[in-house]
Amino acid sequence: MVITASAAYLLSVVLLKRSVLTEKLARRGLHLTREYSVDPLEVHLVRQLEIPIAVSFHAAQTAGSATTVLRAAHDAADPDGLLAQRLYPVLDEHDRLTGVVTRAQLLHADPADPAPLAELAAPAVTAHPDETLRTLANRMAQHGVTRLLVVDRDPQPAVEGVITLRHLLQARRIDLHEEHHAERLLTLRPRPTVAAPTR
Repeated sequence: MVITASAAYLLSVVLLKRSVLTEKLARRGLHLTREYSVDPLEVHLVRQLEIPIAVSFHAAQTAGSATTVLRAAHDAADPDGLLAQRLYPVLDEHDRLTGVVTRAQLLHADPADPAPLAELAAPAVTAHPDETLRTLANRMAQHGVTRLLVVDRDPQPAVEGVITLRHLLQARRIDLHEEHHAERLLTLRPRPTVAAPTR
């Protein structure tokens, strides 16, 4: 019975593209692979990959002054890493998030612009530390963005960090590395042959 069952399973693996469990779904137009796998974006949480916010601006600050700061950092080869951050939170007088501005917006703004950043800021698309990266990927696709601010779940949320599309790819690389490492451990290594002693 064991030999018969094993032979039947091996034959189905070789000849059939899908298993019995996925065949009905495939007939409905949902083409699935034969084997099930865990989406790596479901395994990792935002808090594992987010990076802290280094720079933020106040809503009352003028767009021109923020532009001057960034251009000075650019001319000085960005010694403090100011330009490494591409998304800047805009906070009110109580340090509450009111919106976001991008590095490109500020670099191309007029240094003499007296308008407050509150007028330039766009609504922030945010994430929470306990959310999965899969949730973030869907949110990025929905809003057409590649960066999200990470805020806590308090009634007056505070900005904790930022997470980008690059971090989602990093999670995938971690998963691929773990799979490769597991495959190496499972690989059977041939035992070295010992030559017979000569007389």
